[in-house]
Amino acid sequence: MLFRSRIRLEAEKLPPRYGGRCAALTPDERTAFEAEGRPAATRFRVRPGVSQVKFGLPGLRLGYARDAVASYFVFKTLREKGVFPKDMRFQISIPMVNSVVRPLYFPDPADLAKVRPGYEESLGAEIAVILARIPNEYLAIQWDCAWEVSATHGSAANYPGESDIETHTAPIERLSKNLPDAVALGFHFCFGTFGGWPAFAPDSLARTVEIGRAHV
Repeated sequence: MLFRSRIRLEAEKLPPRYGGRCAALTPDERTAFEAEGRPAATRFRVRPGVSQVKFGLPGLRLGYARDAVASYFVFKTLREKGVFPKDMRFQISIPMVNSVVRPLYFPDPADLAKVRPGYEESLGAEIAVILARIPNEYLAIQWDCAWEVSATHGSAANYPGESDIETHTAPIERLSKNLPDAVALGFHFCFGTFGGWPAFAPDSLARTVEIGRAHV
């Protein structure tokens, strides 16, 4: 079923998307799939009654700051030894909010609005630690935008608002405005590797250019 769906979408020049078929399997269906050796896929659902999801340990919970600071020590050491040019920046590539909290992992559209604000807040705290621990003149931040590209190219038909560019520019604008001018900022607009690279290839890059202009 999923294979046929992918072939159909490829023929229509659309990115692959999850149709929700396995979002709520019955126990019998789950047992049958496991017997066939099908790999499990992780899906999340916000507990009933929870209106907003919060992430604890601000600046530590997601792990970006911890790994970035540790990696920068190695980078700085190699730069001081002349392995890297003295003016080379240390780049940290971070998946944007909507690429992490996306329908693939949260099939219920209502859950996206419950998780994204808390995740954005937590990511902002990680970035604040990075800015405080790594000299800004040697720092480059790259926002990785995968779902943003896929969704706005037509893979989000079943999720209201996800096809709108404005849905994805909002968190980028809020997080980017906290970066000092000394920090270099870049974007990676990704066509994905799910099922092979690229995950999809549109006939025209006009929509991609529109996305890029809106983000920049």
